Amino acid sequence: MVSWAPNGLVKSRRSMVLTTNVSYYHVLLLLLRMHADHCILGKCYSDNACWPTNADWAKLNQTVSGALQLAIPPGAVCYKNFENGTSVYDAAKCADTQANWGNEQWLYDQPSQGI
Repeated sequence: MVSWAPNGLVKSRRSMVLTTNVSYYHVLLLLLRMHADHCILGKCYSDNACWPTNADWAKLNQTVSGALQLAIPPGAVCYKNFENGTSVYDAAKCADTQANWGNEQWLYDQPSQGI
């Protein structure tokens, strides 16, 4: 069966199913990898061996057309190192974060809260 896509291109249901299956396949591989270590560790964190590598995340991001976003918590600006060695430290932003930490609206407005 053939249908029209929003961009005017013709897509068959078969090609849409294959694309969907590839995405599910990559997600399944990541979950299986995390599950193997999860059974041993109890929970997988970003600094554990069970956490997907940057290459794994990049592959997954390709399958979802670049829709993955890195969620950096608002308090990260107060630390010299964040997760994979990325530095997001900013003294001025840290002071603002500390001043507004109890402000529910400020916390809600932070980019990582929408993820």
